[in-house]
Amino acid sequence: MHGADYDMSLFQNAWETLPAMIWDTQTAARLLGFRQFGLAALVEHFHGITLSKSSQKADWARRPLSPTMVTYALNDVNYMLDMADKLTAALRKKGRMGWFEEICRHSMERARERHLAGHQDPWRIQGCGKLNRKGLAALREMWTWRDAEAKTWDKPAFMVCSNADLIQWSVALQEQRTVAPPPRFHAHRRSRFMNALQKFYLLDEEDYPCRPRIQRRQHSDQFEDNLARLCKLRDEKAEELGMEGSFLITRASLEAIAEDREKGVSTLLNWQKEALGF
Repeated sequence: MHGADYDMSLFQNAWETLPAMIWDTQTAARLLGFRQFGLAALVEHFHGITLSKSSQKADWARRPLSPTMVTYALNDVNYMLDMADKLTAALRKKGRMGWFEEICRHSMERARERHLAGHQDPWRIQGCGKLNRKGLAALREMWTWRDAEAKTWDKPAFMVCSNADLIQWSVALQEQRTVAPPPRFHAHRRSRFMNALQKFYLLDEEDYPCRPRIQRRQHSDQFEDNLARLCKLRDEKAEELGMEGSFLITRASLEAIAEDREKGVSTLLNWQKEALGF
C-alpha cells in the first residue's frame, strides 16, 4: 500500500483486524531519500508515466463509473507491485530492509493503538488551533452538521463541504460575522445548515469546548546546548544517509533526548538508534 494510515483505519473499522504485514511504499521511498514521495511522483520516477488526478475527488458512488474513473482506479494499483519490487531492491542494496520492516510494523502497531483508543473529538481538524473556545464550539456544530448531512446524502463528507470551509465559517462565527449556506444547497439543506447555526448561537459559554493545554517549559542553557548538538548530529547523519532529517528523527524526539537522554533515547526505534549512533 502507499501511505497506508487511512487504509489501516478502514481495515480495522470494517473487520477489526489488519493484514499480517503491510509494506508501505511511501515509507520505503522516504527511507531511500526521495523528497517527492507521493504515488504519482514515484510512478513518474520509476515508469516515466504521469498519472492524472482528475478523478481524485469524483463521486465514486456513481454507477456506471466513467472510463476516466476506471482508468484512474486501475492506475492507483497498476504500478504498485513493480514499484514495490524496485523500492525493496534498493533498500536491500543500501542495507535498510530491516529498518523498513521495523518502521512498517511500528506503524501497524500505532494504528492498532489508535483504533483501540478511539478517536476523541474528531471535529478537531487541522487548522482548529487558530480558534478560541467560541470558534471551537462553532466548528463542533458545523462538523456535526456536515457529518449528518453526509450520511443523509450517502456521500463522503468532503462532497458536502471541505475542512477549509468548516474552519472559515468557524473563524467568521468566532468574530461574530454572518455565515450563509453555500448557494448550491437546495431549500432543505439550507434549512439544516441554518439549524446548525442556530444551535451554535443558543449555546452557553459554559458549553464551549476547551482549548488543548500546551505546556511550555522554561529550558536551561544546558538543554539548549544539548538540543543544538543533537540537531547538528541529526542534520549530519541525515545528509550522510541521504534522507530528510525530520524523517530520521522528529524535533519532539530531539527535545526529549536533550531533556533526559536515557529516557528520550528509549522511545526511539532500533533503526533510529543505529542510524544516529545512539
